[in-house]
Amino acid sequence: MKLIMESWRGYLNEQEDQSPQILSEGPLDQIRDFFSSAPDDSAYDPNGEYPENSYGAFAQSVGILSVIKKTGVQATKDNILKVAATALGTSTGKEKSKMTKGAQAAAGIALAIGGTIATPAIGAALTTAGIATAAWGAMQAIKKDPSKAEKFPLLQAFAIDEEYRDILDNDLEGEIEEKYKEFFEQKLASNPDETMKTLNSWMQDYIKLNHDNRTVVGHQAS
Repeated sequence: MKLIMESWRGYLNEQEDQSPQILSEGPLDQIRDFFSSAPDDSAYDPNGEYPENSYGAFAQSVGILSVIKKTGVQATKDNILKVAATALGTSTGKEKSKMTKGAQAAAGIALAIGGTIATPAIGAALTTAGIATAAWGAMQAIKKDPSKAEKFPLLQAFAIDEEYRDILDNDLEGEIEEKYKEFFEQKLASNPDETMKTLNSWMQDYIKLNHDNRTVVGHQAS
């Protein structure tokens, strides 16, 4: 299921913002250099082109939102699209230029998580640790308000299903969230092209491997 493009198309079909603050050319000129200033310490390349639903596309979306936050304007649809096209590139067709597939993938995630997570400062948004913290923030936001995932199915990747949450004890749930954050950072640093593994799927593997299938509050599987 192509969650990114569902988010992308759904957002584009909504009404335009009534009073958007559009980025001017001055800030856009500065944005062109933003992704190039990331430290070269992992396989993740902020200037790369990553598939939809991938760790790399999520990381780029965090960068897009951080740049917008730095400029002081709103993370509207138009501004997200402008930053994605400016930072990640466009391709020229017969009639007009359009964003590359990688830019579309990153913009689609930014549309989904914008306003949902606390956007990190630009310095943190360039690091794998800062991006993993943003993923952790998405987990916390969906846990607090599950309805956020209804508008953008992508966010379901960071949610623990209610049937699981009801039988997990609090300590184990907190451990799972922290360990998934570590897993996310490792994957971004080593295999950013990979499709993001959902929290639910990763959680089941983690419990089997580390907790002898323990899931129920106060219960240890025999």
